[in-house]
Amino acid sequence: VKLTIIHTNDVHSRVVGSEDSLIGYAKLATLVKEMRKEGNVLLLDAGDTTHGLPIATISNGESIIKLMNQMGYDAMVPGNHDFNYGYDRLIELNRMADFPILAANVIREDGTRDLEEYTIIEIDGIKVGIFGLTTQETKFKSNPKNTEGININDPVAVAEEMVKKLKEEDVKLVIALAHIGMDEESNPKTTDIAKKVQGIDIIIDGHSHTMLEEGEVIGDTLIVQTGEYLKNIGVVNVELADGKISKKEAKLMTFEDALALKEDEEISNKISESEEE
Repeated sequence: VKLTIIHTNDVHSRVVGSEDSLIGYAKLATLVKEMRKEGNVLLLDAGDTTHGLPIATISNGESIIKLMNQMGYDAMVPGNHDFNYGYDRLIELNRMADFPILAANVIREDGTRDLEEYTIIEIDGIKVGIFGLTTQETKFKSNPKNTEGININDPVAVAEEMVKKLKEEDVKLVIALAHIGMDEESNPKTTDIAKKVQGIDIIIDGHSHTMLEEGEVIGDTLIVQTGEYLKNIGVVNVELADGKISKKEAKLMTFEDALALKEDEEISNKISESEEE
């Protein structure tokens, strides 16, 4: 079974391409369409997506979610900036999305949860499990009012729990969608999670705006991150044989690589509408 994972992180609503550095959603949409014609594709986002520029903030993030729906995203994790409109608005955006906003470590103080821990997607008979982890720094990197009454639990402990749950569901490929990052001052860093938690095959990371050209391998875990603002598109090629992973390769499609892509008309028109607004 072959699978291509296309991933983005820290777009910060830079959905419009530029002439010198930003790829933009219209070209990303074209790439996704082309690759879906060729085979199995998962489209994932590692957070800090729905906030940043007027095109996003004028509708409190709704314009971005609509574009992501149109492109067929399979899941995202909320970054700290996705809490900037307040927790209740994040829940509203989750309801608007045709895909789950996953956050296994975000839970109300009364123990209830609004965002799903994980999702399982079956591809050619193989179960792929994806769970979300949000940085605990959200408590002070977004206005503290935005997370009142909300706990953001230890990503390492929650990741261990998620791997266990997904293995019980007979998942063959475990993906952590993490807005955690690799900044030195972050505790834990994504690298810590990879070292301490067995059984995560791929961590799709965000938060630190780190550009990993071919990913970073720690133990059996491949960590990938694209930098920021959609200057690069992340691509991971995975192959499974007899339910076991036989290949995991990461690369970045750079701005230069994407020059040959035409802009998808539907997405382009949708962006124009939002810009006009």
